[in-house]
Amino acid sequence: MPKYLTNIFLFFLSTVLINAQDSVPSINKTDKERLFVITAGPIAYRGDLSNSYKNFRFNFNASYHIISEKALHLSFNMVAASISGGKTTISSNTEDTNTYFKSSIIGIYPEINWWFINNQKWKGGISGGIGVLRFNPIDQDGNNLQDQPLTRNQDESYGNITAIFPLNFTLQYFPFETIGISASTGFLNPATDYIDNIKDRGTQKISDNILYIRAGIVISK
Repeated sequence: MPKYLTNIFLFFLSTVLINAQDSVPSINKTDKERLFVITAGPIAYRGDLSNSYKNFRFNFNASYHIISEKALHLSFNMVAASISGGKTTISSNTEDTNTYFKSSIIGIYPEINWWFINNQKWKGGISGGIGVLRFNPIDQDGNNLQDQPLTRNQDESYGNITAIFPLNFTLQYFPFETIGISASTGFLNPATDYIDNIKDRGTQKISDNILYIRAGIVISK
């Protein structure tokens, strides 16, 4: 699938950068810099119950970055959000299939960050990681879809925890020495196609995915 190829490419790129990082200019600091970032913003799902990112809800993210003089650095992230989607029809002869879902999601993941912008005023770049995401889809009446096996084919194996492979772009501006503004956008790239409780009965030839946009504050230490 394309999203896995993207992550394989990112992993390969990160490996190359690790070998080359000593030749990349870095900030003039001898100690490691630590950033604590709090952001929030819109988030949307795309899948069998929405073929585009249009039903925007709210997401919150907290992350902790440890920046050294190397080209790459590690960050740890926590995301909490709500997503939803709905359609009038899904496919024929499947009356029990849900046509709407809403789910709270919570995930944790480390990321490898390549910040090709890294000076006193501006920081930013791309990142990729791997983590876990818990989701809990409910129907329009508030009933848990995981407890409704008739909404899925009998041979489908279902769970509400999945691996994620987030891809992210971040830009930060520091008007003050220790306090800045952060903006980011990216995809969570879940490994499951069950975010909306629909897989085999779906008519869309696209995998479930989640787009987010965030903005907030960053504190440098």
